[in-house]
Amino acid sequence: MSAVSTSPAVPKAIVFDLIGTCVDWYSSILPALESAPSLPALPPESLPHLAADWRAGFFQETRTRREASQPVEDIDVTHRRVLNFLLLARGVTPAQWDDSVRNKLVGSWHEQRDAEFYTKALELMQVAPSEAIMVAAHAYDLKAAKTVGMKTIYVQRETEDLTEDMDRVRDDFDFFIDGTSGDEKCGFGELADILQT
Repeated sequence: MSAVSTSPAVPKAIVFDLIGTCVDWYSSILPALESAPSLPALPPESLPHLAADWRAGFFQETRTRREASQPVEDIDVTHRRVLNFLLLARGVTPAQWDDSVRNKLVGSWHEQRDAEFYTKALELMQVAPSEAIMVAAHAYDLKAAKTVGMKTIYVQRETEDLTEDMDRVRDDFDFFIDGTSGDEKCGFGELADILQT
């Protein structure tokens, strides 16, 4: 087993990161777009549509890669490619929104509404932080959950957190699961074992 801690007490709640389902991505992306330098080609009323197109374009791009049997890639690479395409189609040049602006926008997909998101989830489930476990493949999610007192389980995936130092990630959270080996005990299989003991 890759878990780096002993098994937790049986939790009352297990919270999974599911961007777009549990996480309101729009509340991070739209403000990020609004904070970028204003341009005539992107009036404020067009930004909600750009945000929606960016999200839809990401899914189209990943579907196209999968259908073409292309290897998976870092989601930041996909988000950046889709953003570049959408901006070009709207007449926004790299000189108008340079790499620093575009990198900041891509990074906004990682931003949460801070620890308040996790506090609200716990409140809605009517459980104390110590009675809940957060499971994610993103260190930033688990760091926020940890700040409110939740136990944390990191599931390593081949496509996520590619720039994270996995030795540090192992040390930062309560449990670390290698979700990259491909066998039946990989990822959620190992998670089930941890939760049953």
